[in-house]
Amino acid sequence: MADSTQDTLAHRQMVVDYATDFCTSLMEIVDGYGDTTISDAALDFCNDIMDRAHHHDESKLHDPEKERFDYVGTHQHLSKHTYGSDEYKKSLEYLGPALEHHYQENDHHPQHFSNGIDGMNLMQFVQMWLDWLAACKRNKNGNIYQSLEVNKDRFTISDQLYNVLVNQADVVESQAKGDGSTNLFGFVEMWLDCVAANTRDNSKSIHSLIESDIDRSLVSDQMYSILMNSADTFEPKE
Repeated sequence: MADSTQDTLAHRQMVVDYATDFCTSLMEIVDGYGDTTISDAALDFCNDIMDRAHHHDESKLHDPEKERFDYVGTHQHLSKHTYGSDEYKKSLEYLGPALEHHYQENDHHPQHFSNGIDGMNLMQFVQMWLDWLAACKRNKNGNIYQSLEVNKDRFTISDQLYNVLVNQADVVESQAKGDGSTNLFGFVEMWLDCVAANTRDNSKSIHSLIESDIDRSLVSDQMYSILMNSADTFEPKE
Protein backbone atom coordinates (compact mmCIF):
# COMPACT_ATOMS: atom_id res chain seq x y z
CA MET A 1 0.00 0.00 0.00
CA ALA A 2 1.21 3.49 -0.80
CA ASP A 3 2.58 5.71 1.97
CA SER A 4 0.82 9.08 1.92
CA THR A 5 3.51 10.74 4.05
CA GLN A 6 5.47 12.24 1.18
CA ASP A 7 2.31 13.55 -0.48
CA THR A 8 1.25 15.21 2.78
CA LEU A 9 4.69 16.72 3.31
CA ALA A 10 4.87 17.92 -0.30
CA HIS A 11 1.50 19.60 0.11
CA ARG A 12 2.68 21.18 3.38
CA GLN A 13 5.77 22.54 1.65
CA MET A 14 3.61 24.17 -1.01
CA VAL A 15 1.53 25.77 1.75
CA VAL A 16 4.76 27.03 3.35
CA ASP A 17 5.94 28.43 0.01
CA TYR A 18 2.65 30.22 -0.62
CA ALA A 19 2.60 31.48 2.97
CA THR A 20 6.13 32.85 2.56
CA ASP A 21 5.15 34.69 -0.62
CA PHE A 22 1.98 36.04 1.02
CA CYS A 23 3.77 37.27 4.14
CA THR A 24 6.66 38.77 2.18
CA SER A 25 4.26 40.79 0.03
CA LEU A 26 2.14 41.80 3.03
CA MET A 27 5.18 43.08 4.91
CA GLU A 28 6.35 45.04 1.86
CA ILE A 29 2.93 46.69 1.64
CA VAL A 30 2.61 47.68 5.30
CA ASP A 31 6.26 48.69 5.72
CA GLY A 32 5.62 51.22 2.96
CA TYR A 33 3.29 53.09 5.30
CA GLY A 34 6.10 53.95 7.68
CA ASP A 35 3.95 53.11 10.71
CA THR A 36 5.79 50.78 13.07
CA THR A 37 2.61 49.79 14.95
CA ILE A 38 1.08 48.43 11.74
CA SER A 39 4.36 46.76 10.76
CA ASP A 40 4.61 45.12 14.19
CA ALA A 41 1.01 43.91 13.95
CA ALA A 42 1.71 42.52 10.49
CA LEU A 43 4.82 40.74 11.73
CA ASP A 44 2.84 39.08 14.52
CA PHE A 45 0.19 38.09 11.99
CA CYS A 46 2.77 36.63 9.61
CA ASN A 47 4.49 34.72 12.41
CA ASP A 48 1.13 33.10 13.17
CA ILE A 49 0.56 32.26 9.50
CA MET A 50 4.03 30.76 9.10
CA ASP A 51 3.64 28.69 12.26
CA ARG A 52 0.36 27.38 10.90
CA ALA A 53 1.97 26.60 7.55
CA HIS A 54 4.85 24.65 9.10
CA HIS A 55 2.37 22.47 11.03
CA HIS A 56 -0.18 22.24 8.24
CA ASP A 57 -2.10 18.92 8.08
CA GLU A 58 -0.08 17.39 10.92
CA SER A 59 -2.95 15.02 11.72
CA LYS A 60 -2.69 13.38 8.27
CA LEU A 61 0.65 11.93 9.30
CA HIS A 62 -0.92 9.79 12.01
CA ASP A 63 -3.82 7.38 12.39
CA PRO A 64 -6.77 7.38 12.24
CA GLU A 65 -6.19 9.60 9.18
CA LYS A 66 -3.01 8.23 7.66
CA GLU A 67 -4.29 4.68 7.07
CA ARG A 68 -7.24 5.95 5.03
CA PHE A 69 -5.13 8.40 3.03
CA ASP A 70 -2.66 5.60 2.31
CA TYR A 71 -5.52 3.48 0.95
CA VAL A 72 -6.96 6.25 -1.20
CA GLY A 73 -3.51 7.02 -2.58
CA THR A 74 -3.19 3.36 -3.59
CA HIS A 75 -6.67 2.57 -4.91
CA GLN A 76 -8.64 5.76 -5.46
CA HIS A 77 -5.95 8.16 -6.72
CA LEU A 78 -7.64 11.28 -5.36
CA SER A 79 -5.05 13.58 -6.92
CA LYS A 80 -5.85 12.27 -10.40
CA HIS A 81 -9.46 13.50 -10.26
CA THR A 82 -10.67 16.99 -11.06
CA TYR A 83 -11.70 18.87 -7.92
CA GLY A 84 -15.46 18.71 -7.39
CA SER A 85 -16.01 15.97 -10.00
CA ASP A 86 -18.10 12.85 -9.35
CA GLU A 87 -14.91 10.77 -9.29
CA TYR A 88 -13.38 13.14 -6.74
CA LYS A 89 -16.47 12.93 -4.54
CA LYS A 90 -16.46 9.12 -4.77
CA SER A 91 -12.87 9.03 -3.57
CA LEU A 92 -13.86 11.18 -0.62
CA GLU A 93 -16.49 8.67 0.47
CA TYR A 94 -13.92 6.17 1.72
CA LEU A 95 -12.10 8.97 3.52
CA GLY A 96 -15.26 9.79 5.50
CA PRO A 97 -14.04 8.89 9.02
CA ALA A 98 -10.57 10.29 8.33
CA LEU A 99 -11.99 13.54 7.01
CA GLU A 100 -14.32 13.87 9.97
CA HIS A 101 -11.31 13.56 12.28
CA HIS A 102 -9.25 15.89 10.08
CA TYR A 103 -11.87 18.64 10.13
CA GLN A 104 -12.20 18.29 13.89
CA GLU A 105 -8.45 18.67 14.38
CA ASN A 106 -7.77 21.41 11.81
CA ASP A 107 -9.43 24.81 12.06
CA HIS A 108 -8.38 25.97 8.58
CA HIS A 109 -11.34 24.01 7.21
CA PRO A 110 -14.84 25.57 7.17
CA GLN A 111 -16.16 22.14 8.24
CA HIS A 112 -14.44 22.66 11.60
CA PHE A 113 -17.15 25.17 12.52
CA SER A 114 -20.87 24.68 12.89
CA ASN A 115 -21.42 27.89 10.91
CA GLY A 116 -18.66 27.28 8.36
CA ILE A 117 -16.59 30.24 7.17
CA ASP A 118 -18.66 32.56 9.36
CA GLY A 119 -17.01 30.89 12.37
CA MET A 120 -13.42 31.42 11.22
CA ASN A 121 -10.99 34.09 12.27
CA LEU A 122 -8.69 35.78 9.77
CA MET A 123 -5.66 33.64 10.54
CA GLN A 124 -7.67 30.47 9.93
CA PHE A 125 -9.15 31.97 6.79
CA VAL A 126 -5.76 32.86 5.31
CA GLN A 127 -4.50 29.34 6.02
CA MET A 128 -7.60 28.01 4.26
CA TRP A 129 -6.76 30.15 1.22
CA LEU A 130 -3.17 28.89 1.18
CA ASP A 131 -4.45 25.32 1.46
CA TRP A 132 -6.73 25.83 -1.53
CA LEU A 133 -3.89 27.26 -3.60
CA ALA A 134 -1.62 24.33 -2.81
CA ALA A 135 -4.40 21.77 -3.38
CA CYS A 136 -4.83 23.07 -6.93
CA LYS A 137 -1.27 21.98 -7.67
CA ARG A 138 -2.10 18.46 -6.47
CA ASN A 139 -5.36 17.77 -8.29
CA LYS A 140 -5.83 16.92 -11.95
CA ASN A 141 -6.58 20.04 -14.00
CA GLY A 142 -6.20 22.08 -10.82
CA ASN A 143 -7.31 25.67 -11.31
CA ILE A 144 -7.78 28.13 -8.46
CA TYR A 145 -10.56 29.99 -10.25
CA GLN A 146 -12.54 26.80 -10.82
CA SER A 147 -11.93 25.78 -7.21
CA LEU A 148 -13.23 29.12 -5.98
CA GLU A 149 -16.32 28.76 -8.14
CA VAL A 150 -17.03 25.32 -6.66
CA ASN A 151 -16.28 26.43 -3.12
CA LYS A 152 -18.45 29.54 -3.36
CA ASP A 153 -21.54 27.34 -3.36
CA ARG A 154 -20.06 24.55 -1.27
CA PHE A 155 -19.21 26.86 1.63
CA THR A 156 -21.77 29.64 1.04
CA ILE A 157 -19.15 32.33 0.45
CA SER A 158 -20.58 35.85 0.20
CA ASP A 159 -20.26 37.64 -3.14
CA GLN A 160 -17.87 40.20 -1.69
CA LEU A 161 -15.61 37.66 -0.03
CA TYR A 162 -15.64 35.57 -3.19
CA ASN A 163 -14.47 38.61 -5.18
CA VAL A 164 -11.72 39.23 -2.62
CA LEU A 165 -10.42 35.71 -3.23
CA VAL A 166 -10.74 35.95 -6.99
CA ASN A 167 -8.76 39.20 -6.89
CA GLN A 168 -6.16 37.51 -4.71
CA ALA A 169 -5.95 34.70 -7.26
CA ASP A 170 -5.22 37.39 -9.85
CA VAL A 171 -2.36 38.58 -7.63
CA VAL A 172 -0.92 35.07 -7.37
CA GLU A 173 -1.27 34.34 -11.07
CA SER A 174 0.18 37.67 -12.20
CA GLN A 175 2.79 38.01 -9.42
CA ALA A 176 1.54 41.59 -8.99
CA LYS A 177 0.25 43.15 -5.79
CA GLY A 178 -2.90 44.49 -7.42
CA ASP A 179 -5.32 46.86 -5.75
CA GLY A 180 -4.89 46.14 -2.05
CA SER A 181 -8.34 47.46 -1.22
CA THR A 182 -10.09 44.64 -3.08
CA ASN A 183 -7.99 41.55 -2.39
CA LEU A 184 -6.95 39.48 0.61
CA PHE A 185 -4.15 41.88 1.48
CA GLY A 186 -6.75 44.62 1.86
CA PHE A 187 -8.90 42.43 4.09
CA VAL A 188 -5.93 41.68 6.33
CA GLU A 189 -5.05 45.38 6.44
CA MET A 190 -8.50 46.14 7.86
CA TRP A 191 -7.62 43.87 10.76
CA LEU A 192 -4.09 45.22 11.16
CA ASP A 193 -5.37 48.80 11.29
CA CYS A 194 -7.60 47.91 14.24
CA VAL A 195 -4.83 46.02 16.04
CA ALA A 196 -2.43 48.94 15.53
CA ALA A 197 -5.03 51.43 16.79
CA ASN A 198 -5.47 49.31 19.91
CA THR A 199 -1.70 49.34 20.42
CA ARG A 200 -1.63 53.13 20.18
CA ASP A 201 -4.60 53.53 22.53
CA ASN A 202 -5.50 50.42 24.48
CA SER A 203 -8.39 52.19 26.18
CA LYS A 204 -10.35 51.03 23.14
CA SER A 205 -10.75 47.30 22.63
CA ILE A 206 -10.18 45.73 19.23
CA HIS A 207 -13.87 44.79 19.24
CA SER A 208 -14.91 48.40 19.71
CA LEU A 209 -12.45 49.60 17.08
CA ILE A 210 -13.88 47.18 14.54
CA GLU A 211 -17.37 48.40 15.43
CA SER A 212 -16.41 52.06 15.08
CA ASP A 213 -13.85 52.00 12.27
CA ILE A 214 -15.18 49.40 9.85
CA ASP A 215 -17.84 50.83 7.55
CA ARG A 216 -20.51 48.13 7.53
CA SER A 217 -21.70 49.31 4.13
CA LEU A 218 -18.31 48.33 2.71
CA VAL A 219 -17.99 44.81 4.12
CA SER A 220 -20.30 41.83 3.96
CA ASP A 221 -21.72 40.28 7.13
CA GLN A 222 -19.41 37.33 6.54
CA MET A 223 -16.29 39.47 6.39
CA TYR A 224 -17.39 41.38 9.47
CA SER A 225 -17.90 38.09 11.33
CA ILE A 226 -14.36 36.99 10.44
CA LEU A 227 -12.95 40.25 11.80
CA MET A 228 -14.94 39.96 15.03
CA ASN A 229 -13.90 36.30 15.42
CA SER A 230 -10.30 37.48 15.11
CA ALA A 231 -10.90 39.98 17.90
CA ASP A 232 -12.37 37.15 20.00
CA THR A 233 -9.03 35.35 19.61
CA PHE A 234 -7.18 38.31 21.11
CA GLU A 235 -9.88 39.39 23.56
CA PRO A 236 -11.71 36.25 24.69
CA LYS A 237 -15.21 36.83 25.98
CA GLU A 238 -15.60 36.27 29.69
